[in-house]
Amino acid sequence: MSDSPYCVLCGGFIFYRSPRSSWETEFRAVRVSDDEHKTRFLTGVGGFIHRDLGFSAPSDIDGRYDKISYRVMPADEFPPLVGTRHRPDPGYVFHDQCWQVLTMQLYPHPMPIERFYDICRAFPVRQLQLDWGHAYGGLLKTTPLDFRHPWEQPRIVSYVAPVLVHGVKKASPLDYYKKDPLDIPELQQTLGETYHCQKNTATEESSCVSPQIREYTDCFSSLPVELLEQIQRQLRIQDVTSLRFASRSFASLPLSQSFWSSRFESGLDRDYVFETQVSTPHRHRDWRTLYDKTRAISGGLANRRRIWDSNRSFANLLLTKPRKALGPEQQQEYHHIPWRSIGGAIGPIGLPLQSTASPCKQLYQQSVRLPQAISQIAVSLISFNERKYVTGLRFLSTVGQDAEIGYILPGKEVMLKMSDANDKPGTFAGFVVAVGPTGIHALRATMLEGHLSQWAGCPDEIPQSLRLCMTERITHLKGGFDSFKMVTLAVPSTATDPEASPHLPLRATAIWYPTIPSPNLYLHETTFVGQDVPLSEFRPLIPVMFGGPRGAYLEYLTRIVVTVANSVIVGIDFEYDNEAGGAPIERMRACKSTVSADESVKMTFSIDGPGGEVLTNMQVKGDYWMNTAQPDARRHGAITSLEVATNKKRSFTFQPSLIPQLKIPPGPQIRKRTPKIVITPGTTITGIYVMHDSYLGMISLGPISEVLGNEWTADVRSALPS
Repeated sequence: MSDSPYCVLCGGFIFYRSPRSSWETEFRAVRVSDDEHKTRFLTGVGGFIHRDLGFSAPSDIDGRYDKISYRVMPADEFPPLVGTRHRPDPGYVFHDQCWQVLTMQLYPHPMPIERFYDICRAFPVRQLQLDWGHAYGGLLKTTPLDFRHPWEQPRIVSYVAPVLVHGVKKASPLDYYKKDPLDIPELQQTLGETYHCQKNTATEESSCVSPQIREYTDCFSSLPVELLEQIQRQLRIQDVTSLRFASRSFASLPLSQSFWSSRFESGLDRDYVFETQVSTPHRHRDWRTLYDKTRAISGGLANRRRIWDSNRSFANLLLTKPRKALGPEQQQEYHHIPWRSIGGAIGPIGLPLQSTASPCKQLYQQSVRLPQAISQIAVSLISFNERKYVTGLRFLSTVGQDAEIGYILPGKEVMLKMSDANDKPGTFAGFVVAVGPTGIHALRATMLEGHLSQWAGCPDEIPQSLRLCMTERITHLKGGFDSFKMVTLAVPSTATDPEASPHLPLRATAIWYPTIPSPNLYLHETTFVGQDVPLSEFRPLIPVMFGGPRGAYLEYLTRIVVTVANSVIVGIDFEYDNEAGGAPIERMRACKSTVSADESVKMTFSIDGPGGEVLTNMQVKGDYWMNTAQPDARRHGAITSLEVATNKKRSFTFQPSLIPQLKIPPGPQIRKRTPKIVITPGTTITGIYVMHDSYLGMISLGPISEVLGNEWTADVRSALPS
């Protein structure tokens, strides 16, 4: 593996093999000491390294690679971003200038070095780039939303490429990402031009907060002008503009120097111009002019803003302090308990090389015995990249001692009442869980008496599961955590081996997106191949009701189009007759695949929905293919053959391997025979469900049928051949 890393803060390359003088060649790292204490520390400034030497930076925080007295010592060497067999603890590297920008983002708080390192450990490394789940301010190209679900992390593909619009190069981070984000001469000039000592702004300030006689009224007109200005100071400029359009009380309020100075405060429009917060007193600055002169940014200031915005969530994490940290000493387990668990897409524990590409990592485990009478559950929540995550739980008891698990964040908790609408106490029986590949986003408590609490967190556009909803009181709980959030959660299981397959019923054990199927739908799960996939893997099932509500779309269905790539089925589209304008939709897609953006290889089956033709079977046939030499998706299988049949005694087999250019590649393959699917009598196929895979789109498929209304059934029955 190449040891040429990218900066974890800006995404740019660290040119440490270059002897040239540039900010891009100088770097620091947060790493771990080689002794038994494993102390996290910030290195000195590293730079040009001879090709015969390993990656290194001075261990002394004040050391520099270009000091005449400096000599590389064995203790200065470390693997960047990815550990090795002999050095399992990597160092997280970044440009020295980017580090100084981040320290200003935390100002006046000191940088918590240990927390910095632990947070970095929670994220995967792909192609020597730390994958935070964002594109480093547009510098990197990621998988578009068309090829992933809202809950999937955007995957890094490459650097963005120059784009021409009408022959003119479109502005992009490529134009400025190599500009120094700290030393910006044009910004220093602007700061100097807007600094003054003599101009008296007191008159302007006082006039802006003086009482005004207003002849109109709105909901804000009764508030003092001082309070209106304070409200205005807390908002970003686009929100201020909207507010002034909506309220004449705010529209009549002058925008004072005090208001413009607030633009440069943390969390507001120009907070990345941090020089204003650490140097000149506010009264010595023409804030309106400074705001206007930094409106059109380019070069180093544009790069600083990109880096600043990319690290907002990271900076907030660094400043968040749990009530107590987790560590190996808190990994107590109740080994006699069989656990039923749910969680994100977690990689192997203790394998630094193999686990780096997993969306999340389990660094710590914690188990707890729960009190008997639980009155409330306090769920700690944190936001990262505009997603909420559960970090910890507190169980408040009416008798006895409270219990807690995970990272408890005072002031960031949502309380779940363990009682019904009449405040009658309930018995804790588990959670409905909203879980994504990077961890647990929301929880909803269930009670033996049949009551549900409100949601804590945000379950919107997140897969959900009933797996942790039990039929007896929950006595213990186990959680898995990375450095700041919960990534797995488990409750005691009544089964001696909760991981033993098959995992039925799917409605209760699987993870579903976007919703859990209603009880009136038949899943034919005993023949679903995905029932054998371990519950420890993050494999959501995605129902696609191509028949619409109560089969309303079936009469418009005209084509089933299968997309294939690399000899496997990676997508299914259902198309509807819309020539007369009566069809409610034109197309419904069954899954999103990143294996290939080329949709030119398709197989089509026509169906006469307007004439009453409906599907009577959908069967993944015997050539369900597993290749143990391939990535995880193919280790579990890939659909290489799908047979469909209709009530007009027509059938068709989608088999990509029959296309010469799509023959199954050589390799160790296991053909798994699947039982024949028998559709429940009296029901009609109105949908399918697929087991999601982030690479292939799907790796298993099953039909969904339901009992339709008598009127619709009569119409279909009349279309059957005599």
